[in-house]
Amino acid sequence: MKLKFKILGLVLAVCLVAGLAAFASHATGAYFSDTHSGTVTGAYGAIKISPSGDGTATDGNSLDMIFSNLMPGVPATVTVNYTNTGVNPEDVYIVFPNADALKALNDYGTYASVAIVDNAGGVNWVSNNLNDYVPEGSTGSPNPNTYYVPEQMLLQSNLASGYSGTMTFTFTLAGKASDAWENQPWNAYPNATETKDGETYTTPAGETVGEYNGLPYEIVATQVGQTPGPIVLPPLTPAPIAPW
Repeated sequence: MKLKFKILGLVLAVCLVAGLAAFASHATGAYFSDTHSGTVTGAYGAIKISPSGDGTATDGNSLDMIFSNLMPGVPATVTVNYTNTGVNPEDVYIVFPNADALKALNDYGTYASVAIVDNAGGVNWVSNNLNDYVPEGSTGSPNPNTYYVPEQMLLQSNLASGYSGTMTFTFTLAGKASDAWENQPWNAYPNATETKDGETYTTPAGETVGEYNGLPYEIVATQVGQTPGPIVLPPLTPAPIAPW
């Protein structure tokens, strides 16, 4: 009988130890917790510009600006207004996307001057010698005031939402201009093929010299610190080297 009780006691002891071990295994890694759930939400910002011209258009396009009755020595000015109608600050540019029209303007030389002024951004750009065959501000230029109208220009930086600006574009035909300009459209393009100062301009294939006129432009708003990008590729190429 003693042996049986000893065996039973041993079995009960083993069962008790096993039970304690099982409880311990369930308790390992246990912790108190309190969980709260949420969702990440948001909205994208917006870059938007609302421009309007000076009212000289006759075809209903509010951004068309028309020079009329240009006379030598008399400045002519057109105006475009713009407002940041987006929700974020933005940079505002004027861009000239037609390379051939811009080339024609930059071929006036000393026969014309251009001024681009922005009242809010404080930009004041003037050239009295429109020549894009000479790098702007380069040393050795025949005229240190030789500048070409660039393909894009910053009008105002960090324009806050709801705020506005005004850009004026002034063109003045020089007093020395001849009668050849009478009754002619302003800024006829494309130019004839020509080579100057080691660079060549070629009339676009399929187009007639002077077939179009005017200067297409765009008012472009970008995220602050960003540029519109290389929208225009200069139409000038290095002149071919003579074989001799």
